[in-house]
Amino acid sequence: MNSRALISTLFLAALVVTSCRPVPPPPPLLPELGLQTWTFRKLTLAEAITKASGLGIRSIEVYPGQTLGGGIEGKLTPQLEPAKIEALKKILNENHVSIAGYGVVMQATAEEWKQIFAFAKSFGMRWISAEPPADMLPTISAMAKESGVKVAIHNHPAPSRYSDPDALMQTLAPYGPELGICADTGHWARSGFHPLEKLRLCLPRVITLHFKDLNEWTKTAQDVPWGTGVSDAAGMLAALRQNHFGGVVLMEYENDTDHLVGDLERCAGFFRSALAAPLEKLIGGFVAPPGYSEDISKVWADERGSTRTGAPQSVPLFKPDLSNAQCPAGSWSFTDGILRSAGSEATLWTAKDYGDFLLDLEFRVGPKSNSGIFLRAADLPHHLESALEIEIVEGGPPTGTKASGALYSVKAPELPAAPVAGQWHRLTVWAQERNILVFLDGRRLHDTRLKEWTVAGKNPDGTPNNIQQPVSQLPLRGRLGFQGSAGRDSVEFRNITLMQL
Repeated sequence: MNSRALISTLFLAALVVTSCRPVPPPPPLLPELGLQTWTFRKLTLAEAITKASGLGIRSIEVYPGQTLGGGIEGKLTPQLEPAKIEALKKILNENHVSIAGYGVVMQATAEEWKQIFAFAKSFGMRWISAEPPADMLPTISAMAKESGVKVAIHNHPAPSRYSDPDALMQTLAPYGPELGICADTGHWARSGFHPLEKLRLCLPRVITLHFKDLNEWTKTAQDVPWGTGVSDAAGMLAALRQNHFGGVVLMEYENDTDHLVGDLERCAGFFRSALAAPLEKLIGGFVAPPGYSEDISKVWADERGSTRTGAPQSVPLFKPDLSNAQCPAGSWSFTDGILRSAGSEATLWTAKDYGDFLLDLEFRVGPKSNSGIFLRAADLPHHLESALEIEIVEGGPPTGTKASGALYSVKAPELPAAPVAGQWHRLTVWAQERNILVFLDGRRLHDTRLKEWTVAGKNPDGTPNNIQQPVSQLPLRGRLGFQGSAGRDSVEFRNITLMQL
């Protein structure tokens, strides 16, 4: 056999071997939390961007006519001058926020739509929310195909032309994926439709959502923190997860409230809890919002949450004075809501033990930071050999059992994870009995079943770990620990909440 024939034979053999290997399925898509800046219509767009960033939001939908602010004169329109576009992009970049959509656009001519699409492309937008006349849809569809920017048809309450979701689905039937739906769940409820039922109907065409929970079934119903109203927010988020919806779920408040930011924080906390929870728990209604109360009038009562026996609540893990924490003097500080390592590797421990929990937080690392979060440590002097640790590292390997998001030396993340120095990242950990789920920035890194670890110092695949007893026999209660990072490469945490399950 000549060399060329040998190479061909080996290549074909390699293809056969490769084709027999099982290809792991891609991780399920998860929805992203966003914000419609109409929520902050009393503020400038620059101020709204800052507010969104403070809530951990990375994608926003902006509305026509909002005052720009931030030293930029004028209002947001498709005719915005290039210099103002660049100035606005600078504000967005500084806050790590991007404009994903624009709307709601109402009446517009074909020429105006050309300007709108060009405006959207200048910001890299993914969609335009609109309620155009039906006879404009063929023209808009062609422009959307050409530009690559989708158009999401929004539903204001009746008598809006698109208030009926069944009729809207029929209207869109002749068109491709360039036309879809911006599902305003609050307006569905105000029009007499059950939001969950209609969301299930429309999901194949949903591009984005103006997500709302209302306090009652009336046309004048008010927005309330997600999960505290009548709209079945948990059921809708479960439906999005079941259908692997990977788009943006936009927080939008229609009514004014003196505690708007607090409401939005609770909406965000509920969303993140619902995203991280095992799906069966979410469908079963086990995930309750922070400050849950069955009596909507008592959402802001001092004893909120006590009306539902067993309902879990997300609460701040640490008191501002760290009186419920233990660490060497001067090794950690807690100022302006930021828990900061003071340049040592000392671990800050909770003062009490925790069993099953949902931990949600944001962290920021410096160059070459190396930190981690210990789970259920029952033997503090020997925690390195007796407790699981969620690894947090910058500049280290993106994969393997020592990568960020890994259970250190025990389980590698399913997806590469590489936190960027100087940026805030969100980490969510669900620990229930022998199961550990870890999410980083909304992406599930792994779902670990610890019952499979039956040999001390070894993982199921035979590789070594640093745990001196079988991982499957580790205590199910213990302290939570935040590991410091020495020198200038420190680590910070904020928005640290815990829900006991």
